[in-house]
Amino acid sequence: MRQRVEARYGLEGDASFAALTTPGTVSIGTRWGGNRVPEYAVGLASVLVAGDEKAGAAVCDGRVVTIMWLVLGADPDPLATLRNVRIDDSDQGGAYLLSPTEGLRMSAQQTGVVRALLGRPGQSVTSAVKAHWTELTAPGVSTTRVATILGVPDAANGAKGEDKCEE
Repeated sequence: MRQRVEARYGLEGDASFAALTTPGTVSIGTRWGGNRVPEYAVGLASVLVAGDEKAGAAVCDGRVVTIMWLVLGADPDPLATLRNVRIDDSDQGGAYLLSPTEGLRMSAQQTGVVRALLGRPGQSVTSAVKAHWTELTAPGVSTTRVATILGVPDAANGAKGEDKCEE
């Protein structure tokens, strides 16, 4: 964890930080509490899955599901937390995810898979994540494959083109 202060825009500025490339380093700002907690969780989970903040911000494949399971899987109100980290405050469809650094994009397909996972027993999903960590965090893994591994293959609905980094 590395606390960073963004001073270019004054003390009241609320800019995100440029992503670091130092492996295992996660940025936090000087404001804490409220929505900042799940935003930090997105940043931390992105680093755990992708290795560093810059790589984490570039994730747009099935690893987004793994990241969001780490953020939401043990949360007492996961749908509220999901809304808190999405720029449009939604829990359905595609949206941009907030993070202390550059956020990432979550597709409608990925959102559907995450919502389906939240309806399953948490220990079952956690066990599958642990057992298949290498595949779930491999660059290029499809959302459909992640859904199958985690036991919600119907949630992916066979959508095509959902793992592209286009807006």
